[in-house]
Amino acid sequence: MWIIELLACTGAGPAEPVSDAEAEPFACELGVLREGSFVPLAEAETVELHLGFQGFLLLALHARAEDPPTEVDATVGVTVDGLDPYSVSQPRVAFTDGVTDELLVFLTSNYASWYEGRTASLGLRLRSADRVCVTEGAAVLVDEDPCIHTGGEPVCPDTGE
Repeated sequence: MWIIELLACTGAGPAEPVSDAEAEPFACELGVLREGSFVPLAEAETVELHLGFQGFLLLALHARAEDPPTEVDATVGVTVDGLDPYSVSQPRVAFTDGVTDELLVFLTSNYASWYEGRTASLGLRLRSADRVCVTEGAAVLVDEDPCIHTGGEPVCPDTGE
């Protein structure tokens, strides 16, 4: 019991995060995974519209960095032709081999056919306690995947092929 009281009295704990202006910048890029490999948006040119299991349309993005922090808070800003810009935040995103976990961007209510062929302009901010990366990219939205994504294996219609 006295150890808990001692720790409470020391004031020791996580350091306060520094401001963005004081944070050490690190380089990152926004992209997608294709066949398990990271592809930067500059090379991908398109981003697949995913249909989630509850009927939501979403983009599954990733970021890559050479020497990333262990964990970051991610914010993705989105502007799709004809819609107001908005942003989504995802706390505690981990990197594995320099690539983040999925950065899920849920789209506003419209049909996939409305989004298909439109350009999405994307801004990314990754922030740890003392490091920051800001980057951007753009891609055309496509709907070439007939599967429903549940977080596990996709559920795909039987096409007879």
